[in-house]
Amino acid sequence: MLVEATAPLRQFQLDPPFSATILPKIILKKKPTRRPAPAQSGDAKTLPRPAAGRPEGRRFGRLDRWRIPGLILLYVLLALNFVRLPKIAVNNTHDPGSHMAFEFYAKHNYQFGVDVVQNVGPYGYLSYPYDYSGILPTQKLLFGILFGLTLAWFALQARRYFFSTTGRVIWFLAIFLALVPHYEELDPISELFVLLAGHQLLLVGRDRPGRFVSDAVLCIFLSLLALMKSTNVMLAGVLSVFIVVERLRTRRYLDLALNLGCLGISTCVFWALAGQKFSNVSAFMHGAATFSKGYNEALSHAGYPEMVVLGLMPPTLFAVVNALRILKFRIYSQRLLLSVFEAACIFVVWKHGHVRSGHEGFYWAFVIPAAPLLFLAHERPQAGGKSPVSKSSQKTGAGVMRKNVSSYSLGMISVVVCCLCVIRASVIEEANPNFAYYQNPWTAATSPVRRMSANLWELLDWPGHLNALKASLEKNREEAALPKVKETVGNATIDMFGFLPGVILLNDLNYKPRPMPINFAATTPELMERNAEFYRNDATAPEYLLAYIYQIDGRFGPQDDALAVPEVLEHYSPVLMDHGFILLKRTPGAPDLQRTFLGSQTINWGETVRLPSTGTNLLWCSADINFTLLGKARSTLFQPAQLFIVLQSAGRHLGPTRLLQSGAGAGFMLRPLIVNGVDFFAAYGLRVEPATTRTPSFDEMGFLISPDDQAFFEPKITVSFWSIGPKHD
Repeated sequence: MLVEATAPLRQFQLDPPFSATILPKIILKKKPTRRPAPAQSGDAKTLPRPAAGRPEGRRFGRLDRWRIPGLILLYVLLALNFVRLPKIAVNNTHDPGSHMAFEFYAKHNYQFGVDVVQNVGPYGYLSYPYDYSGILPTQKLLFGILFGLTLAWFALQARRYFFSTTGRVIWFLAIFLALVPHYEELDPISELFVLLAGHQLLLVGRDRPGRFVSDAVLCIFLSLLALMKSTNVMLAGVLSVFIVVERLRTRRYLDLALNLGCLGISTCVFWALAGQKFSNVSAFMHGAATFSKGYNEALSHAGYPEMVVLGLMPPTLFAVVNALRILKFRIYSQRLLLSVFEAACIFVVWKHGHVRSGHEGFYWAFVIPAAPLLFLAHERPQAGGKSPVSKSSQKTGAGVMRKNVSSYSLGMISVVVCCLCVIRASVIEEANPNFAYYQNPWTAATSPVRRMSANLWELLDWPGHLNALKASLEKNREEAALPKVKETVGNATIDMFGFLPGVILLNDLNYKPRPMPINFAATTPELMERNAEFYRNDATAPEYLLAYIYQIDGRFGPQDDALAVPEVLEHYSPVLMDHGFILLKRTPGAPDLQRTFLGSQTINWGETVRLPSTGTNLLWCSADINFTLLGKARSTLFQPAQLFIVLQSAGRHLGPTRLLQSGAGAGFMLRPLIVNGVDFFAAYGLRVEPATTRTPSFDEMGFLISPDDQAFFEPKITVSFWSIGPKHD
């Protein structure tokens, strides 16, 4: 009002009486001018707008006409980018077959943690929306669409985290140009969703409109994600703790009650809808932790050292950026909890992507879109740019702004470095289809268009796409057919003693899995003992087994589900072989097994010990191998150091073959030595051609490590032997 009243005074000379009487009244009536407060992180309302009436104002007015249509178009493109639809039909290989088994568990209300222990929860089948099995297709389709729509909305809303146009452009480009795994796996975008949830729940202010609704949606999806995969259980739990701390610190008790209430209620509802008993919650959590402990070593596989170095670049840059942020702790303290949560997300994704060589694509598919959130979000640009901070704040806080320049500039550099790292990784892993996206600039530019157009076309012509998937599934059923097995088994119960459960499900057999249904994942003593008890008990054991013995990753085969192997040999007998699969039938009334201790011996790395004779009984061996403190730290932060077993006799040897420390203490069978299907038949006294593939017996054994890994292991190894045979009353 002061501006409007004084403007005419600059243009006209007024009489003294008027200026002496009227003007003071006008000035006295004006309201005090409020200086704009410093912009809060994530508040879009504080962005400066040109004053009305100026040429810039007319220009922004014309642009405002296209703002809403532009945002709608951007949301549609984001949704088409994030939507996950079925792409392939399940076949008899391990991964698709296991995903089909997850749907089978969910449909038949298997109790997770009790009936089955896996790396997923009761909604684990939703983690793999790209494959079609025909068991729960509607649930997977609806989730793939709804999750894509929800993530697209929060990704669009995340533009308010960036205070410059450059930051927003980088954020959306990172989403569209992110590395997309070959089958469009859900892991990278579900982890991105958890990261976005942390930004909104921990940092966005209470004056945000519609915060209760958006927070409720986030909490509902977080509950569902936690019941899908064990890694999400940890992240959701950490985020819940941080929400409590943040709400108590800011005294937002209503938000705290609503957030925790929504998380708790939605988790209970989802748990009940999955047919799970509430008494199994602790068993589910314990089973997830047990599986993760064994998975860390069971599937660890060393790759190119350069890939590990490249993978360490984003966490290193994140640590450097946050070290600079600490220098301005008075401002950074508001962001401290979020930074800790971001570090937890990076660590979990790092472990998932780098514990096994070849899976780094999942890591980089997360890092590229996450990089703007980690390095640019909530950071103000330099003082000369379009900063929402008022001029008075810039004058009084010049030192703060200079520090902001460092953080923002380093953030821009970090995003560029992350992109260069993934380009270099794609060159190293040129044979890995997950990295084909970045192997040349043209592919990186055209792939998003092809992916979004494919999703749009499949949605518009869903009946046609569904028919194509059904036809492909029927073809895969024909290729996986085991007519002899199906005729012999009929409706009797059967389990897969191996790692191909899809073969049983594709043949429509009466599947009755053991608690850990995959033999190479049953590596911890607890999981192996549960499987052994399953086969030992007539009430739980299936009538038939379909055995497929095969070594993966150059591992020592007798370690896979080791405690269950003697029980299978004692309680089952081979019936026939069909397309390389061995069918076994349970022998009723077989006696239990008993162990007889034969002795132990302490040796060093590289030394050998002679194997004792056991006659017709089985020879069982265990090795007490321990990590040093440094070895335990390496195992926690990355992957365990590798060790190897060597078997030898006069004129022949086997190995070195990779051995798992997690299962060495529980032991493994050395006589008869079962490495393949021919060895399995030979354990029953049967001869199968070609006989040359049978693994011979050995007289001595020892353990080896790389000279570079000596600091990770204790120098002494205690080796013990047992004789296993039928128990006589």
